[in-house]
Amino acid sequence: MTVMCNNPKQFFNKVIVINNNLPNGLSVNIKKRGFSLALSLAKIQTCEGFTSKLSNGNHIILLDYDKCKDKDAIERERELIEFREKLRVIQRKYKDVNGHSLSNFYFFSDLEGSYRIMCFNEISFNVYTKILLEVSDYLDSLFVYYTIRNKKATIRISDKIGREPQKLIDSLTLVTYYLSIPLEKMEKACYDTVLNKNNIKIQLGNNGKICWG
Repeated sequence: MTVMCNNPKQFFNKVIVINNNLPNGLSVNIKKRGFSLALSLAKIQTCEGFTSKLSNGNHIILLDYDKCKDKDAIERERELIEFREKLRVIQRKYKDVNGHSLSNFYFFSDLEGSYRIMCFNEISFNVYTKILLEVSDYLDSLFVYYTIRNKKATIRISDKIGREPQKLIDSLTLVTYYLSIPLEKMEKACYDTVLNKNNIKIQLGNNGKICWG
């Protein structure tokens, strides 16, 4: 199945259907050095999305913009303008595997100052890494870290409990040309995320303690 980018809302409204749940879960964080083990008991939600890696080994561009949500309106606007200009430079600078300039970057959001961005040109992971590093100042640091470590990115498509449904932010769409979404090549992803920060944490090791998160 192929969804055209001139109606990208279909990508969110029809591609993914998931029943959200709120089970109790155990989050584990193990540090190799210092022999520290951190555990937390919290409410979790199962989320679904896609990875950047396609079945043919190429990648699409997925970005997790999460740097300005705690800033005031003027700072958020200024930072988004800077980020858009960075993406315009990237559109002209990089080519996809077919030698074409990059197409639209679509911004989706369910929270002020937090955006998931997608571009559906197929590129190599080497090019993807270069793009990530050029805009890393605007991205969630863990997103960049795990993308480079795992050699693919994961982006959430399903709605998150406690937030508005995700929607396309038309004013931030960078229009160059339309490109079909390669759904038949895309890999689905499923993962659990912690919903509440106020939970019990247990840390073992030299600095072991039990506390409220």
